[in-house]
Amino acid sequence: MKNCMDSDHEGDSISSSTPQPDQPSCRGRALTESDNQTGASANPLTIADVEEGSEASPTGRLGLASASAQNAEVEDTGREPTARLFLRDYLGKYTAGSDLFCDWKGIYMTAVGGRHLNATPSIPCQDAAFASTNPRPMIVVADGAGSAKLSHIGSEAIVKSLSRFNVTIDDINHKYLDLEHEPAPSREVVRYARRFVKHAYGVLLDMSNYYRHTIEDLRSTLILILLGATHLFWLKIGDGFIVVERDGKLQTLGPLGKGEFANQTIFVDGNLGESDISYGFVSIADITGVAAMTDGAAERLVSNDGLRVAGQIAQYLEELRSGRLDENRIHGFLNDRNVWRKTTGDDKGIALLSRKVPTRAP
Repeated sequence: MKNCMDSDHEGDSISSSTPQPDQPSCRGRALTESDNQTGASANPLTIADVEEGSEASPTGRLGLASASAQNAEVEDTGREPTARLFLRDYLGKYTAGSDLFCDWKGIYMTAVGGRHLNATPSIPCQDAAFASTNPRPMIVVADGAGSAKLSHIGSEAIVKSLSRFNVTIDDINHKYLDLEHEPAPSREVVRYARRFVKHAYGVLLDMSNYYRHTIEDLRSTLILILLGATHLFWLKIGDGFIVVERDGKLQTLGPLGKGEFANQTIFVDGNLGESDISYGFVSIADITGVAAMTDGAAERLVSNDGLRVAGQIAQYLEELRSGRLDENRIHGFLNDRNVWRKTTGDDKGIALLSRKVPTRAP
């Protein structure tokens, strides 16, 4: 069977409940034009033949949501309370630009790894992922530290809080992502990037106080991607990979995120330094897809040096934009025992955004 690396490609709403330490499951959700789109190919995935090894769990949580449903107007049934009218006006003001992103679709999924599933007692999934198209396309992916007792709570808290935070500050995102010219290096740009890191760190600090643990017990990596009318913003702390599809070619963005040694990485915690935070802006012209994944998912999708990207990602992006990719296909891939044998058995998290190929001006 052909190896993924032999490809021609080179390289919403947030729950109000507080996460509990015994939550074992992983989250997944897909965003497409219709809740009933199906038709994903049932053919076997083109993945390397692999030897015996750890197996992935068939567990995971997933779902489907419609971007059009998210943008639905509040039903007008007579005179509404002032607070409701204000809320409608406020949301309308800062989500009107979402029509610019109606061609984008997103999907995300996590799965607990065989090593965690087979542990005694079993270890909860420490990966968390999210993708959305409202009010603008965004991806948030986090990988909890394997040695941290509550990192499954920390990674989930970072992803949930940043997904909500991005909606809250969308008027600020507009100033950096929807203008014609790329933001020039400045103190304002630095503050813009730091804003997300401070929020993530503050959330972990609050959680550490709530659970009476140190912040190191909740530490996690972080990948954040925000898309605008003209530019893409990416931010990365720790390992994992960002992949963009431009002109039909796949390439990675950002550093590897490793520490001093190959098996080390960087986390959002009290030891995080300015040099540990990587970010940048990229023109979205000719970009038709974006993917972010934890290092566990990357074992079969991106080479260790980030120079080669599996054609499987291009296939998924094409199926996603055409409405043929659903959550069951991603779930099946992440839990396919034949795919993940001879890997570390780590948890896996992935999120993708895809759009139709932009029409070029004559």
